[in-house]
Parts: sequence; structure tokens; C-alpha cells
Amino acid sequence: MGTVFLAERDYDDVRLQVAIKIIRRALLDREIVRRFLQERQILARLEHPNIARMLDAGRTPDGMPYLVMEFVDGIPIDQYIAANNLPVGAKLALFRDICNAVAYAHRNLIVHRDLKPRNILVTAEGCPKLLDFGIAKLLSEASDPEATSAALMTRAYANPEQLAGGNVTTASDIYSLGVILYELLSGEKLSKPRRQLNSDLESVIGMALRPESERRYSSAGELAEDAVRAAEGYPVRARPDTVAYRARCFIARRRVETAVVIVMAAAMGAAGVVAFAQYRFASQRFNQAHAIANSFLFDVYDVIADLPGTTHARMVVARRAEQYLNVLSRERSSDLTLRRDLAASYRKLGDILGRPFAPNLGNTAAALENYRKAAALLEGIAGAGRADATLLKD
Repeated sequence: MGTVFLAERDYDDVRLQVAIKIIRRALLDREIVRRFLQERQILARLEHPNIARMLDAGRTPDGMPYLVMEFVDGIPIDQYIAANNLPVGAKLALFRDICNAVAYAHRNLIVHRDLKPRNILVTAEGCPKLLDFGIAKLLSEASDPEATSAALMTRAYANPEQLAGGNVTTASDIYSLGVILYELLSGEKLSKPRRQLNSDLESVIGMALRPESERRYSSAGELAEDAVRAAEGYPVRARPDTVAYRARCFIARRRVETAVVIVMAAAMGAAGVVAFAQYRFASQRFNQAHAIANSFLFDVYDVIADLPGTTHARMVVARRAEQYLNVLSRERSSDLTLRRDLAASYRKLGDILGRPFAPNLGNTAAALENYRKAAALLEGIAGAGRADATLLKD
């Protein structure tokens, strides 16, 4: 539509590089002038850090319309990513900034209609800037069939409704952003064989590219948020919200803690089977089972207590320890030394489950029950010592 010149503003000793866009005289007709003036009107409404802003507008002495833009000294976003070999997180940070700019334009009732990497320049400082609102549409105006012609769109990034000459909405820009996201992450054009991406990221891109505009993301902000969540391992809108899916995401985010819990659970299960088999068939191994129960309660629990995301594992440890204690108390209730040890263990278990004013698992009723078991064991001991009396008092 026009020719763009790099210029320098020199006014009151203030020097500023700008870009000046002037309609090409060979293309001068009523429709081109109308569209150029509409671009000026649209840019005048936009003030966003990731959109190249308009600084001035007017006509040349011979009547040619022009506009003066902020000069963006950068390269297209796809070239910038390739040149700097950016990781996924950095790519998504750039993409999120552009989505925020598009969302801002949509809030101002403006659809860009020509989103593509060439219209997104990234400066040396890493700031992306959205350019070229030459075929943008004001949503407050009637549909513009001229803007759907092949001459005024980039087919590789055009959405189905645009290609079919239908009505263009904010969902049309969402589709183009989906194409851009795929190219930035894979380094390939969408028409080429698809490179395997994170499955959730593929779902995000798939939702943005749905043929039915009403089934795409409702905003550019939602698309950016889902893309970032997918990369970080959090559940996304593009996938069915099931318990199994959320659990998979949690495990993927907490691989180390989950591995610890799995190892602990396996060890507990194996030790439990061995200990109880030996206890049933060989009374001389009773003390070994007792030691294992105390180890789960006093050692294993303390090891995992401060690990984030292990509440469920701590509950499993507490329940298994309580099972061991109950069996031990039934089998050797006449052993006074064992009863004292069991009382201390039940008290520890009560503290873990629900001791007031201290970190606990939030089960006050279970805590009281274990405190009662500890008291019952000590009350039956004739001539309880000072330590026993203190435990009973607590």
C-alpha cells in the first residue's frame, strides 16, 4: 500500500528516529486512501508497549497522506528465535507479550487480520512489537469483503472464515496466533509434517486452530495463558478436566517428590508384608516388627514432612503406622516395656494427626483417639514412673 522511509526528527535539539509511511502514487485511488486513513484512525486508538505506536500524521505538500510511526529496530520474531536459539520458556514469553498486545487491540474493538511473524519485530533488547494494521478492521463497522481478497491477506496465516470470504471476528486473530505459536515452537511451517511437541501444547495449538471460530479460545489472553500452563505442566483448558489428567500433570511437575513417595510406599508395603509374615509365624521376630513400626512413625515421616506436595504420602505413613501399633498392642499387651513404647508411639501419632497449635494433618478426632490409647496403656501399669505420669498429664 505504501513506501516506508527511515527518517530522523530534528526539533528543538530533540533527535528521534522514526518510520514514515506514504501511499505509493501508483496505487493512489479512493479505496487505497480510505484504507490508509482507516489505518491512521486505528493506530491513533492504540497505546501499548508491544504495539508500534503512531507519532504523527498529515499530508505532503502535494496532498499525499502519510503517517509517522515509532521506528522499531528489530527482526521478525521467527528469525530472532532462530538466531538466539531460545528455549521454550523464552519463546512463550515473547508469544505472551504479543497475545497481550492483540488482546488489547481486541478490547479496543480492532481485529488485526494479518498476524504473521513478519509483522512482529523483536528488538535487540528482546521486546516484541506488533506492526502493520493496514488491513485491520474496526468491529464497530460493517464487514469488509475487500479485506478477504487474496491480495490483502497472507494465506498461510489466514483463518477458514477469512479464506471463505465470511465475517471476520476476534476469533480470526486467535487462529493466526495458533499458526504462529506452532511455527515458533517447532521451527516448521504448519503445512509441513508436524514435529512432536508436548502433548498439552499440541492440544493448545489444536484448540486455537479449530475450524469453528466459536470453539477456539475466547481471547488471546486465554491462549497465551494456556500455552504457558502447558509448558509448565499445569492443566489446560484445551484438555478434558478429569481427575486422571490433573493427577498426571501433578506427577509431571513433582517428579522428585513423587519418586520419593513411590519408593517410600513400596518400601513400606514390602516391609509390612515381611514384618507381619514373620510376626505371625515367628514370635522371636516381634521386636523387628516393633522397630519397623517406630521407624515409619519417627524416621520416615520426619524425612518427608517438609517436602512439598507430600500430604497424601504422610497420611499413608500415619495410617500404616497406626495399623502396626494396633496389632502390636493386641499381641503383647502384657509386656510393660512394650506398653510404654506403644504409649509414646500413640502420642507421637496423635501429634502428627491433629495436635492443636502445631503443624498436623488436620484430623482432630483421630488424634484424640490415639491420645486415649496412649493413656489407657499407661493407666494399667502399676506404679507408673515420673515419665509415664508426665505423658498421661500431656
